[in-house]
Amino acid sequence: MRLRHMSHRTEASYLQYIVDFIRFWGKRHPRELGAGGIRVYPSHLATDKNVAASTQNVALSALLFLYRQVLHMDLPEIDNIERARHPKRVPVVFTPAEVEAILAHSPARIFW
Repeated sequence: MRLRHMSHRTEASYLQYIVDFIRFWGKRHPRELGAGGIRVYPSHLATDKNVAASTQNVALSALLFLYRQVLHMDLPEIDNIERARHPKRVPVVFTPAEVEAILAHSPARIFW
């Protein structure tokens, strides 16, 4: 990772997720797991640990780095793994009735 000039924080978080991945699978070597093991882990993070989509994506990136760069394993199945999507945020908008209620309780000194 340092040869690729990755940040120290990226290095630390990748290491954390790789160790957690190995522990999740009962300390089995990642070579034994393959793409199926990679697919299950982000789902485990989402359902059991209730992590955000960005955290799932960082964990997946760490595993892809492990398999491609460290273990030199070419798993074509992992290219099709779908990344977690961020939930769409809906803006909070007041209804006309709510705006009237707010303005009704506002001091008369406010000029628009």
